[in-house]
Amino acid sequence: MNEIRTIQTGGTEDEAGTLPHNIEAEQQLLGAILTNNDVFDRIASIIQAHHFYEPVHQRIYEIAAARIQKNALASPVTLKAFLADDEGLKELGGPAYLARLAGAAISTFAARDYAQMIYDFAIRRELIRLGRDISDKAAKVDI
Repeated sequence: MNEIRTIQTGGTEDEAGTLPHNIEAEQQLLGAILTNNDVFDRIASIIQAHHFYEPVHQRIYEIAAARIQKNALASPVTLKAFLADDEGLKELGGPAYLARLAGAAISTFAARDYAQMIYDFAIRRELIRLGRDISDKAAKVDI
C-alpha cells in the first residue's frame, strides 16, 4: 500500500505515449516539498505548477506553493483539507496519496535536478504541441 502507482493521464493514448514526461520525478519532487518546505525555495525559480504533466500534481504544487509563500506549513496533513473535493486526487487514493508522495521524497540535494528535468519535459511538450499546430495549419488549404 506504500507504493506509488502509475497515473493514467487524461490525454489520448497517442498523446500520452509520445509527450515527454516523468511521473515518478513529479511524485518524488512533490514528496520532497511536502516533507521539507525549504525545498520549495530551492526550486521555485525553476518550476511552476503548469510545468507538471499530471493535473493532480499541478494542483498539489499550486496549493503547497501558496501555503509556503504565506509562511504556512505544506504537508500531507495540511493539504488534505484543500484537496478534499479533488476528484483526481480521490481517484489516486485521496489523502493517502499525499502520504505516499511524502514517503517517496527525494533528498533535498536532488530537488533542483528533478525540478529542471520536469521543466525540460514541459518545454519539450510545448515544442511538440507548437510543431503539431504548425503542421496542422500548413496542411490546411485556404480557398
